[in-house]
Amino acid sequence: MSNRIIDLLFVNRCALCRKPSDAVLCDKCQKQIKPLNFGCCERCGKPFKNCICKKQRLKFTRCVSAFRYENSAVTSLIFKLKSTGNRYVVSFLSEAMLSRLKSEYKNLDFDYITYVPISDSKLRRKGFDHAALLAEALSLKLNIPLVCPPLKRRGGKIQKYLSMRDRSRNAEGAFRLSGDKISGRVLFVDDVMTTGATLSSCSSLLKRAGASEVYCLTAVTSAK
Repeated sequence: MSNRIIDLLFVNRCALCRKPSDAVLCDKCQKQIKPLNFGCCERCGKPFKNCICKKQRLKFTRCVSAFRYENSAVTSLIFKLKSTGNRYVVSFLSEAMLSRLKSEYKNLDFDYITYVPISDSKLRRKGFDHAALLAEALSLKLNIPLVCPPLKRRGGKIQKYLSMRDRSRNAEGAFRLSGDKISGRVLFVDDVMTTGATLSSCSSLLKRAGASEVYCLTAVTSAK
């Protein structure tokens, strides 16, 4: 098969609009996504007006995110990540997260990378864990061991339909310890930081499992 026929059959397309593109995102879609580089709380990583540090006792040391969850392009990326596990979207988001990590955690060394797990039933249905895909990509880029999270989801209400107070209560009982112990400084990965309830609850369990410090890294943070 000639190179020209291959090019016609396998055209590189933008992960969002599906128009031909040499990059993961075309120039138009790329311009819609602005990195979250300044004006954020140094603890929870949210824009100052959305800071959650005074609203709850956070159990992680710090959290940073690559983007703000505020426009259709970012929403579409996260939806595609969760629904399809698209490798180009994983590559794009993990690169952005890596850039943010190197900027904000530049003097830190991590012993392990792990992630917020989805439920076993959802894993069977989807066939992949989107947070695991991001964590795996980061593990390869950073050459830091990826470990299976010593956490299991219990049955519970879906977080996105709950208020901030109810999210915190629901998150506290949504996970349990399961699996091997973990140690050292841990980089904890997820796709979205909303109220911080899930990250905080899981961080508390990771410390009970042996982690000395937990630093969080997400693809996006919401304006809530």
